[in-house]
Amino acid sequence: MAQTDYKFEGWMGLSPESADGKMVWQEFEPKEWEETDVDIKVTHCGVCGSDLHTLRSGWVGYLGSFLHGSAGYIILKAVGDIKVGDRVGVGAQSDSCLGRLGDCPECAMGWEQYCSHKIVGTYNGIHLNGGKSYGGYSLYNRTPSNFVIKIPDAIPSAEAAPMLCGGVTVYSPLKHNGCGPGKRVGIIGVGGLGHFGVLFAKAMGADKVVAISRKASKSADSLKMGADIYIATDDEPDWATKYARSLDLIVCTVSSSKMPMTEYVGLLATNGSLVQVGLPEDGTLFANVRNLIRRVKVESSFIGSPREIREMFELVAEKGVKPWIEEISMKDANTAIVDMHAGATGVSPGVVGWTGETPVGWTGVSPGTEGCTGETPVGWTGVSPGTEGCTGETPVGWTGVSPGTDGWTGETPVGWTGVSPGTEGCTGETPVGWTGVSPGTEGCTGETPVGWTGVSPGTDGWTGETPVGWTGVSPGTEGCTGETPVGWTGVSPGTEGCTGETPVGWTGVSPGTDGWTGETPVGWTGVSPGTEGCTGETPVGWTGVSPGTEGCTGETPVGWTGVSPGTDGWTGETPVGWTGVSPGTEGCTGETPVGWTGVSPGTEGCTGETPSRQEQKVAQERRQWAGRESRQEQKVAQERRQ
Repeated sequence: MAQTDYKFEGWMGLSPESADGKMVWQEFEPKEWEETDVDIKVTHCGVCGSDLHTLRSGWVGYLGSFLHGSAGYIILKAVGDIKVGDRVGVGAQSDSCLGRLGDCPECAMGWEQYCSHKIVGTYNGIHLNGGKSYGGYSLYNRTPSNFVIKIPDAIPSAEAAPMLCGGVTVYSPLKHNGCGPGKRVGIIGVGGLGHFGVLFAKAMGADKVVAISRKASKSADSLKMGADIYIATDDEPDWATKYARSLDLIVCTVSSSKMPMTEYVGLLATNGSLVQVGLPEDGTLFANVRNLIRRVKVESSFIGSPREIREMFELVAEKGVKPWIEEISMKDANTAIVDMHAGATGVSPGVVGWTGETPVGWTGVSPGTEGCTGETPVGWTGVSPGTEGCTGETPVGWTGVSPGTDGWTGETPVGWTGVSPGTEGCTGETPVGWTGVSPGTEGCTGETPVGWTGVSPGTDGWTGETPVGWTGVSPGTEGCTGETPVGWTGVSPGTEGCTGETPVGWTGVSPGTDGWTGETPVGWTGVSPGTEGCTGETPVGWTGVSPGTEGCTGETPVGWTGVSPGTDGWTGETPVGWTGVSPGTEGCTGETPVGWTGVSPGTEGCTGETPSRQEQKVAQERRQWAGRESRQEQKVAQERRQ
């Protein structure tokens, strides 16, 4: 074993809680020295989302290690073209089988990152000799020389360090898929990896570079990096249609299983390719196969080989690519990890190592950092949805996270003021006729009360009135009493499905309702003929229902006052000389008494006086002779006929 006068010390992540700022600085034992190894004095190390995934044990089982690829100077052992004092870097991979474990086509072709036998990560890995790999959050690093890359003089170590992992992860798929003139390239996710994707695609000469992220907050920075177009998927509702089939190559750097992969694939032109480099912790991604069956490809890519790192450095040096970085002291490594865990990953948005975005409801980097202002979104407790310890749900009646945040749409539920029921300062009640919170919200059922349009009384745009015959709001709602008006079926006149007409003898709708006037028709009891409980008949001397009602004709019978016998206020008697009620009425027979003209003495228009007994006798005899003459005439007429 090589003897050294320096100690291997660094930040150790001993458990998943290390992601909460609990990494520990301590001495460690590097892998056992082999003649192909070199020792590097570390000067810089990148910060990446993979650090957080590893600390949380989200990707693989936890070994307890330092983190990430690093840059520094060779201090022990010269191998090949590398000599002591050279400025070098190590990426995310520090070894592979290189044919030592049998035939390996991948290693033979320079694709060491896809070795079929043994891939050793720069951190959290086990070397072929059994030693652990500890990464670059340390003073010194020991790595097999095959994976140690010289850094060109034109590239500062602070800029080279994040390229060794994040940079080559996007350079490799861009180079492999022919990024350059004639290609329209999209980069999904504008964090640490994504910002390298924009810079490299532009440097490689792509015809068009499109940066894609959820929020519009990264638009200005993306355009400064060289993007020609910026798409904010949460803020542009029609983005999937507007940009459909417009890209030849897409590199997706997002590590989420919830991204709209089907829509992303829809952005590919025929023969296009989408390359996934982000790795969701649950390992799942979904896309509708219909978007694939048109000669497009979805493939993946993993970091980059030593050869590709060298090529990337050559491109960066030649084109003068300048990544966006910010340097912090190694002693503040725990702070960087905590910021990343809280959503402000890396040091500052847009710089190398940044993955994520400002928490919802805030401006700046992250709550608690300088210049960051905002408040917890409505309906949530804690800092912001998606951050540790934050609980809640989108307020009723809204989509997105909360009112006032990007992509938030909706309106205060009907019947309420403020934001939404259950949020501070929101008052109101469920609209009349409904159960749940408010019409249009989940689990709310009901219908607009009878007699009204809109949602319910007291809500915007609500018009109508309590149905005729009822008090309160409407039949079926709390506190509403009444009954269907007389002469009608259903709820009330003017409401759907209600039929009928105003009862005979009345104006308005029905007895007992506002504006109703009239009385029970003459000759009847109850309300009106044809209504429940009403009995009677058309008064004597009349046709139709009753005097004073539509279509009823006739007159008060002779000898009577009022309307007709048997009706209220009716007085009189059958006229002299007649039987029944009165001449001209059904069943009435008789004749005008002797000595009178008209109908009968005492009736209107009847004149005369009562005859004496002699006059009555003479009149009777005359009638008798008239009868005999009539019979004699009948006999003569009969004989003549014979």
